[in-house]
Amino acid sequence: MKQRQSDPPAADEAAFNSLDDSDIEIPVKRPKTFRRVLRVLMVIIPAFIVGNAIHILYTSKGHLSDIFAAMQPEWLLLAAGMVMVPWCCHILRIKLWSNVFNKKVKTRDAFRAIAWNDIAAAATPTALGGGFAKLYYLTRAGLTPAQATLITLAGGVEDVVFLLICLPLTIFWTSSWGNEHVLNAWDTFVDGLPLMAGILGAIAVVYWIINYFQKRKNGAPTARKKFSDEQKDTWWGKLHRRLRVLKRDFRRAINLATKKNRWTLAAGSVLASIGWISRYASINAIFLAFGLQLKPILYALLHWVVYTLTNFVLSPGGAGGAEVVFIKVFGDLAPKTMLPLMTGTWRFMTFYYLVLGGITYLGIYKLTERWASRPKADGQVDAESVPNKS
Repeated sequence: MKQRQSDPPAADEAAFNSLDDSDIEIPVKRPKTFRRVLRVLMVIIPAFIVGNAIHILYTSKGHLSDIFAAMQPEWLLLAAGMVMVPWCCHILRIKLWSNVFNKKVKTRDAFRAIAWNDIAAAATPTALGGGFAKLYYLTRAGLTPAQATLITLAGGVEDVVFLLICLPLTIFWTSSWGNEHVLNAWDTFVDGLPLMAGILGAIAVVYWIINYFQKRKNGAPTARKKFSDEQKDTWWGKLHRRLRVLKRDFRRAINLATKKNRWTLAAGSVLASIGWISRYASINAIFLAFGLQLKPILYALLHWVVYTLTNFVLSPGGAGGAEVVFIKVFGDLAPKTMLPLMTGTWRFMTFYYLVLGGITYLGIYKLTERWASRPKADGQVDAESVPNKS
């Protein structure tokens, strides 16, 4: 009998841990980028809030007093708490995955990375998100670029697991195949498919064309020729290299999560499910605040449709387009006179409230850092440095 060979070492894990960090280029070279983001938001957010307020006053004139009289604002406090649950779950997921690398990421540092993720997403198209900011501040928290990349990509795997399990169950539970509201939302989704396909197709075609001609620049007979040393330093060469690295790291992240850390993936998926369910179900608290009929599972499903369609809005943070999508999906479930104020309330609770909360936290974080690094007066001694005689 042939002697059974011993199992090979964890090649994927060793390869990822030994990955040369210089090969992973986090697309943020200096914090000036984040300061620009804040400057943009200081203009965008007030402008959009004022625009929403003007729209509400114009479309709901004569009805606002009756709407406010019928509202139950205590439910808005519940909605404010529910939209914060994903942040709490996200922090726990980061700490969970950092333990895989024997790294202890502080809660305050994980919160800073998450806050910057949402803030940067507010200044870019929704589909792009703020992952670049999250990566940068995870490395500032003590993780290597390779580890920060794994944690970010593992979060995406957890989100996919949630959708693959919860979405079919929700559709089955609500009998969505015969529900008129879900069918209307589906029609809205189908109507937007040509635009989505056009955007994705245009990006793919432009990428292929530039990639093809960049490689043939020196008279190469085939498009498979690698970039020359000069081309690697161009913006296109850097972008192409980042995409290749991202593809490779995503494959390694899936292997590491599904083969070596299944329990970590399971726990992270549970936390992701709690966070997303809380965010999608927050729409029910808004409906209750306006004194409307409650259909919790159906409304959560429709809320997911709104979030999904908003990803294809090209404006920063989906501004303008998100409100249109909300009205098209929920327009038949609320009185026409109440819909403008309800849309503005929903947008504030699920977007502006989180962005303003993140900016507030970052301000507090910066103040505490300055306070901790302040020059100490002569003779002043830290309490921690005094030996305990007991």
